[in-house]
Amino acid sequence: MGTKTVKKNALRQDIIDSANIYSQNLAGKTFLYVYGDEYFEVSFPVDHFLHLTGVGTNLSARAFYKNAKRAILTSNQFYFDTRHPYANAKKKLPFLKRLPELTNDGIL
Repeated sequence: MGTKTVKKNALRQDIIDSANIYSQNLAGKTFLYVYGDEYFEVSFPVDHFLHLTGVGTNLSARAFYKNAKRAILTSNQFYFDTRHPYANAKKKLPFLKRLPELTNDGIL
């Protein structure tokens, strides 16, 4: 299982990895999805990355993203609570890493 510190450090690395993937493939882009006669847009603003991670922080959304992208995010810069439970972040981060598949393959 591992200690809380080990688990949090593993999630920290997942956040950093996800920030790099988000930066290279999604940040600042908008995609139009068309299905038959229907369509919708999905946009990926830089300041929405934090929400997609599922963690809480006292940093601004932009500072959190910037720190994660630069791999200087520390485990003290994010937390878990009733609004941001550990279990949600653990579920969200693997999908966040795969999010570019929606833009490349159209299927997740």
